[in-house]
Amino acid sequence: GGMGVRTHRYDENGECLTRGRYWSGQNFDGLWRGAATLGPLVTSLARPTNVGVSSINVLTNILTVSWLGAIYTYSAGWSALVDTLPGNVNDSITFNSAIFYAQGSSGYSYQTDPTAAATDVANPQAIAFAKLDNKIYCIDATGTLYSSTSGTSGSWVTLAKIDVSDYTMSLDTILLRVYDDASGDPTLWAIAPDGSYLYDAVNDKWFRSRLQTPRYSTQLTTPSFGTVHRGSLYLQTNNRKITKLTMTAGQLLVEDASLGNPDGVDTGYLSALKASVSDGYLLYAVTGYTGNTGLFKAVALFAWNEKGWHPLYQE
Repeated sequence: GGMGVRTHRYDENGECLTRGRYWSGQNFDGLWRGAATLGPLVTSLARPTNVGVSSINVLTNILTVSWLGAIYTYSAGWSALVDTLPGNVNDSITFNSAIFYAQGSSGYSYQTDPTAAATDVANPQAIAFAKLDNKIYCIDATGTLYSSTSGTSGSWVTLAKIDVSDYTMSLDTILLRVYDDASGDPTLWAIAPDGSYLYDAVNDKWFRSRLQTPRYSTQLTTPSFGTVHRGSLYLQTNNRKITKLTMTAGQLLVEDASLGNPDGVDTGYLSALKASVSDGYLLYAVTGYTGNTGLFKAVALFAWNEKGWHPLYQE
């Protein structure tokens, strides 16, 4: 497709004219907005199965990926199937030298060795995790919060439940994340379809924030994309948009950080993002796509560097 193209070009209909072109130099940092980055030569990330990514984590310097309920590791190639969890993964987190997988009605699992099977626990029926003050927290589909200092079976303390008296949408789409409150203190955020709630640990209660996320008929069923990166909270709302939230001097700044032109991203990849992770320098996201031609493209990996999203691999 030709090399040396500095940025992607588009026609009047928004069609990318330079999609097949890419930089090949290993020492070239081309992550500026609209830059052509790694292209078709990046083929070693081909998926081990034909299902979508649910979570990505790093444990003992080993990249560990959950493909729904199937766990694989990656090091110059995918491993054989490590373990099959009892349910599909809604959310995951690393805590106390282990990876925890939230599986809703199937409970949760934790893995202390990325090359060995995980330990399965029936309760709590976690749908999302967070960690704060040397504790791991989880929330279930009823909106009940739990905490533990270890995360092992029987160690969980039951905490406050979100008041759902006026709730009209399912709580199984809730996210649990740690971000600043208006005072700049780290706080548990529960991001639900009707908006977000903040946890008052002193009084053990939830209260509504003033941030409301929009409702759409195409309600996402597993909004697993919610990551704190370089002082901002990135969320995917129900209209497939990525919102960047930054708490500054008691004010919450809201910016659009969605995939799209001129990032060199095929607009067909604007489907639900499946997982995200930050290494402190870049924010990485994985998504899936079914093209207009009927060709199923299961994986696309993107990196965000504050200037835009950059495709690192697409299948």
